[in-house]
Amino acid sequence: MTKEQALARGRKLCAVREYSAGMMERLLKKWASPGSFSAEEMEDIISVLKEEKFIDDFRFARAFVNDKLKFSGWGAVKIRYNLRRSGVSEEAAERALSEIYYSGADRNMSVTSEELLHKLLKNKWKSLSGENDMGKKKARVIRFALGRGFGMDEISAQFEKYDFN
Repeated sequence: MTKEQALARGRKLCAVREYSAGMMERLLKKWASPGSFSAEEMEDIISVLKEEKFIDDFRFARAFVNDKLKFSGWGAVKIRYNLRRSGVSEEAAERALSEIYYSGADRNMSVTSEELLHKLLKNKWKSLSGENDMGKKKARVIRFALGRGFGMDEISAQFEKYDFN
């Protein structure tokens, strides 16, 4: 694959869905056969895609945070980790998290992260109705929420604020 073919393919992919620069770099490495294009040409392709606004890490991060909060019920820890895996800068990730996750400012959000966590904890608590030991039940609910990417401070605040019994 030549540099021009890779650029055209990158434009086509980015027109369909959001990609971060890190994701595009991994794709380019996968497409590159020995001698097809160099690392400098890969950087050029990513630069062109950024200049043409096909790639924007902040736009990607916003969409990612929104989708993972709204559809997957993930917490900030898990979202931040997966943004890092996608090659998004810390700055873009934190900006997107503060805009959408922490403030709930996204007009499309039907629920804030706090309300989402409360709903998840309440539903998990109800699903463990067979568990008689309250300490074990609380520990299982906490492990569940930690696995979803919520911080221990957020979880503790929910247990202090609401009675799940």
